[in-house]
Amino acid sequence: MRKAGLWLVLLFVLTLVISLLFNTPVRQLFRVVSLPPGIALQGLAGTVSSGSIQQLGYQGLVVEGLDYRLRPLCLVKLALCYQVESADQTIALQLQYGLLSGEVSANDSRLVLGDDIFSALPAMLVQPTGDFVIDIEQLSLAQARLQALSGRISWNQAGVRGEEQSLGNYSGEIRQDDDGLQLELDQSTGLLTAAGDIKLAWNGQYQVNMTLNGNAGLQDSINSALELVAQKTGLNRYRIDRKGRVNRKLLTTLQRIQPQSDS
Repeated sequence: MRKAGLWLVLLFVLTLVISLLFNTPVRQLFRVVSLPPGIALQGLAGTVSSGSIQQLGYQGLVVEGLDYRLRPLCLVKLALCYQVESADQTIALQLQYGLLSGEVSANDSRLVLGDDIFSALPAMLVQPTGDFVIDIEQLSLAQARLQALSGRISWNQAGVRGEEQSLGNYSGEIRQDDDGLQLELDQSTGLLTAAGDIKLAWNGQYQVNMTLNGNAGLQDSINSALELVAQKTGLNRYRIDRKGRVNRKLLTTLQRIQPQSDS
């Protein structure tokens, strides 16, 4: 009976500690856990277990109106895991922070971005429009350095600013390699059949190699717009071979997350 009573006391104490932990104001958490460089939070409210973020910013990209919720089962593997979502479902992140390793991951997550992401590239004669969906299969960082990245990027309701015709939906696989990041186009459903890849090196240099084949329904105005950015190789056929360098802000981000060399 004494042993049974002792176990009940220990269970009560453990339950009390967990309850106090989960109901601790979330701001107290940042006394022991540091945010990754470049991330800024405003309007943080709630407890360790759940709450809201008025504004989250990273390298000029700002997201507003986020809710977070702790996934307590992750504590078994000595990690803090949170599900972070926006009210309009454009953000759905599965974040994990290793309490011992300090590694941050966001596997099985999704971001929906507007066409303003092209502001990181030099000014273009033709401005793309549409939604850019990033489905992250694997993403991990250690000491703010990228360790692994794989997933897909989709360009939905693709179009050209000033034109009403929709070009359809396009997607490709994104992955990390030793030289930087690479996007390989492998699916297209619309007025253009697209193939090729886009490479972004850690030093900020980018290279675009693509072929575009349009069908008979492509408007003349779209063809004219394509001729501004691509070389015409035949009837409704184009090729893009372009090299350049991203702006200083994106270059700083690339240099910050570039994996450390093993040598």
